[in-house]
Amino acid sequence: MVLRGVHYTELGGSRFSFQAFIPVGKVGTAQVGGGTLGTSDGIGDLTLGATWYPLASDSPTGTTLGLTAFLIAPTGAYKFGNANLGSGTWTFAPQIGLMQGLGNGFFFDGALDVALQKDHTESGVEVSRDPSVQVQTYLRYRQGPTTAFSIGYSGMFGGDLDVNGSCSGQKTRVDQIQAFAQHFTSQSTQRQLMLAKDIHVEGGFKSDYVAQIRFLKVF
Repeated sequence: MVLRGVHYTELGGSRFSFQAFIPVGKVGTAQVGGGTLGTSDGIGDLTLGATWYPLASDSPTGTTLGLTAFLIAPTGAYKFGNANLGSGTWTFAPQIGLMQGLGNGFFFDGALDVALQKDHTESGVEVSRDPSVQVQTYLRYRQGPTTAFSIGYSGMFGGDLDVNGSCSGQKTRVDQIQAFAQHFTSQSTQRQLMLAKDIHVEGGFKSDYVAQIRFLKVF
């Protein structure tokens, strides 16, 4: 479960949004090569974000551009070698996002971000990770003012992990197909369903299928 709050406002004639979100959950069991890893539960890492929209349009063929800075605090439980909810260190992630109206209810949504993780020491072990890049592209169809469907791709690249100055051989490479359905059940409440499947993974765990349900309340 992820708890998230977002606030939209205008400052100096420009649109801004500010957000904070934190995951809450439990890692039940994890195994690598037949060996069992330790797990954690509780809260994950707290993420704070601020977005500036230098371009913002409500036109069916308009362009909206968002520049975001995310700061991720190591609030989640973490132990080196375990399957953790937290990362164990601070992360800064700048992001650029684009929403382009294509007309007839269709939109292109895209985002590119880079995660820069601070080196840290755990139980006498020096851990560092190279920057990782995430790319997301979606084709969205808006069926009236209350319902939308989208399908797209999410890719994570890079992030080689070094332990005590030596490459561990672990890195991030995940290619995933995602599909979304969103519906406003009233003027202030929305429900969203996401289905996803990993189609290629290197240096990590491959998910056959992922399902996510999101509830949104507008105040």
